[in-house]
Amino acid sequence: MIDHAALSIMTFPVRHHEYTARDAALYAICAGMAATDPKREDELRYVIVGSNQLTLPTMVTAVAWDEQWVHQIGVDVSGVLHTDQTIKIYQPFPASARLMSRRSIGRVEDRGVDRGAVISLVSEIFDAETEAHLADTELVILARGEGGFLESEPSPAHRREDDPSGPPHLVDTTPTSRSLALQYRLLGDDNPLHAMPAAAAKSGFERPILHGLCTLAIACKHVTSSALRGDARSISSIEARFSGEVYPGETLQTSVWKSGEDLLFTTVALERGRAVLRGGHIRTDKARLLATSSEACVTTSGADK
Repeated sequence: MIDHAALSIMTFPVRHHEYTARDAALYAICAGMAATDPKREDELRYVIVGSNQLTLPTMVTAVAWDEQWVHQIGVDVSGVLHTDQTIKIYQPFPASARLMSRRSIGRVEDRGVDRGAVISLVSEIFDAETEAHLADTELVILARGEGGFLESEPSPAHRREDDPSGPPHLVDTTPTSRSLALQYRLLGDDNPLHAMPAAAAKSGFERPILHGLCTLAIACKHVTSSALRGDARSISSIEARFSGEVYPGETLQTSVWKSGEDLLFTTVALERGRAVLRGGHIRTDKARLLATSSEACVTTSGADK
C-alpha cells in the first residue's frame, strides 16, 4: 500500500536527456505529419531535417520519458493507468537539444479502497547548456488497488468537461499504420504492452495498443495543421485525458472547437467510434502567434510540387 508520508518527501535525481534532429523528425512522422498530404510544406518542416525544422511541443513527453519512477514509489505497475497529461511550454523546442529535468511528486489522492489512488509526477524541463526553463509536464496515473491509505474521506474524482457543445469548427483525420507503436517505441518508451501480444493480453487487450502519448501527439498534429496553419510555436499549453485505447492501424479523428484564443478538442478511433482523448485543451500565446505568423513562408527543398 502507498506510504503517503514517504511520497510527500520523495526526491528524484536530476535526469539528463538528449535528442537529435532525426529524433524530432521521427516523432513528427509518428504524429502523422505529411502522412495524408505529402505536398503540405508546413507539415514537411517537421519531418525533413534541416535549418527550418520545427518540433511539436508534445515531443517533450517522449524526450523526457521515465517509467522508473512508478517502480520507485512502490505501486503495482501492472495496475497502473496513465490517465491525464499536461504540458506547459515556455519556449518553443529547438530541433535538437540537450535537456535536464527536475522531478517531484505532485498530486496524491486517495479515491478509496475500490477506486485506487491518483498520483502525478511533475517535471521541470531545462536546456542543459543555457539553463533556460523550456517546459513543465505533469503525468497523472491511476494506481488501481492502491487506495484506502488515508483515514479521511476519499478525494472526489476531478473530471474536465468531456465534450464542448455544438458542432466542431474544424476536423482533421489521420489513418495510423499497424507498425506505428513499434516506430514510437524507438523514441524510448519500450513498454511491452505496445509490442508483445502476451503482454497486451495480460492487460486485457486483444493485441498491442498504441502509446497514449503517441495518440496525444497525433491530436496535437491535428490541431496544429487545422487550426494553427501548421505552426505549433504559438502553443503555450496542452492537456488531455486518456479515455480509451487505440489499436495501431485505426483511423484517428480530432474535432476542434475554438474558444477565444483557446482550442478544445476530442479524438475518436473512427472504426470503433471510441473516444480516446477527451477534455483536450490547447492554449495559445498571442504574442508568439503574431511573431510566427509575420514570418515569410519558407519553402522546403526537395518537396514535390
